[in-house]
Parts: sequence; C-alpha cells; structure tokens
Amino acid sequence: MSKFLYIFVRYFKNIKNSIAFYPSMIAMLMIAFAILAIYLEDALITKKILNKLPILIIHDPDTGRAILNTMIGGIISLMVFSFSMVMLLLNQASSNFSPRVLPSLIANKRHQFVLGVFIGTIVYCEC
Repeated sequence: MSKFLYIFVRYFKNIKNSIAFYPSMIAMLMIAFAILAIYLEDALITKKILNKLPILIIHDPDTGRAILNTMIGGIISLMVFSFSMVMLLLNQASSNFSPRVLPSLIANKRHQFVLGVFIGTIVYCEC
C-alpha cells in the first residue's frame, strides 16, 4: 500500500510543479465562473438588474458578440506580445547564462499566473 501512496504523491508533485498546473487551474476556475454567470442570468437576476440599472444590459446580441470578440482579440494580441517578449528573454538568458537559469525562469509562479489569467479570460469570453 505504501508503494502506491508513494507513487501517487510523486505523481501529484510532478503535476503541481508542472508549468501548466496553475494556468489550467485558473482556466477551470474561469469556466466555473462562466457557468455561474450563465446560471445567475437564467435565475431572473437580469430582470432585477434591468429594473435598477438598465444601462448595464445589452439588448442586441450582435453588440454583445462584438464586445466579446473585441475582448478576445485584444487578449490574444496582448498574449502574443507578452510571450514573444518571454521567448526573447529565454533566448537571451540561454545564450548569456548557464542552463540552470532557464528552469527557474519558466517555473516562476507569477509567469504561470499571468498565463492562467490570459487563458482564463479567453475561455470565459468563449463560454
């Protein structure tokens, strides 16, 4: 039994230390938030908001789609710019410093959080 527990703990540590762990968790959280927003809209909260603040409600579906498409396009453009800068940084770091610097740059939790926010925003807008 302890062998299986050891394998499970080692597998979990490998997953947690992966570069895709935090971005995937944030993306799943944003999917849950999108489902919650859709549920709240169907639960007649929209009518209550419409009575109090009618300026917040978009009545035309094409306008809503245009706003979401603009947000997605902007986030994708920002993500391309950000990650091209990251690739430039990694290329320069690999040529000027020792190879041990690269894993610490890639495994930085802030970088993973930013990647997760980018991916989560795109996923939220698509839902």
